[in-house]
Amino acid sequence: MTTRKKALPQLAGLNSESLDMAENFVYNAEPVRLAREAAIDAGTPVLSNGACALLTFMARSIEAKSVVEIGTGSGVSGLALLDGMTADGVLTSIDVMRTGRLRPVAPTPARVCRHSVSV
Repeated sequence: MTTRKKALPQLAGLNSESLDMAENFVYNAEPVRLAREAAIDAGTPVLSNGACALLTFMARSIEAKSVVEIGTGSGVSGLALLDGMTADGVLTSIDVMRTGRLRPVAPTPARVCRHSVSV
């Protein structure tokens, strides 16, 4: 017995222009936007605008009060998470300190406490 697979419908209008519009349509807070621009200017790998918006959405939807991020990178993902967290939320971001890495742009100094630990 031979089974035939159903042909999947083609997505009409899905091209580089529509994908670019969808990626840049979402809003990110000013600190996230500034950190993304700094990382892009420095040639550092950075999350897409849509990925940042998704992190903010997920943190906000579960009313995150504490988040641990492993691998800070340029700080963009941490800022996106922090933007979605509750006002009393705590973000713990862990990364290896290397020279030439960007420092994250703090959204509000009252919510940011930076500690460096040498191992």
